[in-house]
Amino acid sequence: MSIKPEFISLYQFFQRFDTEEKATEFYEMQRWPTGTRCLYCNQKNRVIVVKNKKPMPYHCGAYRKYFSVKIGTIMESSRIPLKTWLLATYMMTTARKGISSCQI
Repeated sequence: MSIKPEFISLYQFFQRFDTEEKATEFYEMQRWPTGTRCLYCNQKNRVIVVKNKKPMPYHCGAYRKYFSVKIGTIMESSRIPLKTWLLATYMMTTARKGISSCQI
């Protein structure tokens, strides 16, 4: 038996993800449900949160590299905000007959 995903309206979407920080938190929870892990060495205990947080908010003490939730995804080299990526993902997954790139 499969669990039906929760559907939210576009209005509810904009209420839930009204800031870039909320969109970033959502992506982080999806990518690291048990806590932030280094994307290079997969260690959890050596990850340090960087003070200025932009553009790479995390630093791996073991691997000595900075990283963010975008690393290793199609969003990696994009300057488009995560909030916009999340909206595009929402629109693609909720459209009944698909959606063109011009509509996004």
